[in-house]
Amino acid sequence: MLRCTSYINIRCGKTFVSNIVKVLSELVNITRHLTSSYHPQTNGSIERMNSVILQAIRAYTKDMQDDWIDYLPGIMMAYRATPATQSTDYSPFFLLYGREMSLPIDTSLVPKDHLTQDNKIFLARILQNLETTRTIAAKNIELAQQKYKQNYDKRTKDPEFRPGQRVWLYCTKVPVGKAPKLHRRWVGPYYSTRFSPHHTYNLRNCATNKEVKSLVNAQSLKPYHDPEERPTNIPNDMENNMDDPYELDDQPDLSIHQPINPTTTISKFKTIKQVGTMNR
Repeated sequence: MLRCTSYINIRCGKTFVSNIVKVLSELVNITRHLTSSYHPQTNGSIERMNSVILQAIRAYTKDMQDDWIDYLPGIMMAYRATPATQSTDYSPFFLLYGREMSLPIDTSLVPKDHLTQDNKIFLARILQNLETTRTIAAKNIELAQQKYKQNYDKRTKDPEFRPGQRVWLYCTKVPVGKAPKLHRRWVGPYYSTRFSPHHTYNLRNCATNKEVKSLVNAQSLKPYHDPEERPTNIPNDMENNMDDPYELDDQPDLSIHQPINPTTTISKFKTIKQVGTMNR
């Protein structure tokens, strides 16, 4: 960080919302913006950067995992010098300073004759590079964002939760002593009290009426259906004509419950056999 920022976007973790961070932010006049619970996509670029750094740290750390801080400066140097092929097509260092980072190998390969002695010419060239590259990078970012949006919109739709509607809340936090594989991720039910910008909602617990402290994004919600109110696949006509399965018929079918007379059965068999002989 090269200067003191005017606002920061932070997650709702205890480390970021502690009193120490709050007092320090007020001391230097920094406005804090909290992300919605369990939905860090608001800081998508930061989360993506952190995942790349963690992936590099995992590749270099040993079994003890206590020497990761020794590799962090080199990893950050490689990150700043590498072009972002998925967005700007330029390295972060080039977008900031208007030139590529000078690596140790550059000092031995670049001829001394190519180094300018006029500071004004060098400054003009740097400013021109900055203006051109930042314009191109902004267009590349816009095109990449449009591509991401098109792919995302193919498998999603706008939420339709109404105020007062009961919903399930997806919670990734596992209580102490519980197995993560057996823990239920969807908790609730909750009911929405107010719709906020960017598809976020204020929620209250249906059992305790306790309000959720932070806003919840619609991606972490799904409709709640009461088991007693769930629809069935039985047609209405069939439901009206269905009899009580425990109720006996007034007139039972005697042909089914009538005892079998062995004499009658044998006589009928002989009669059938005699008729068959006569037909022959």
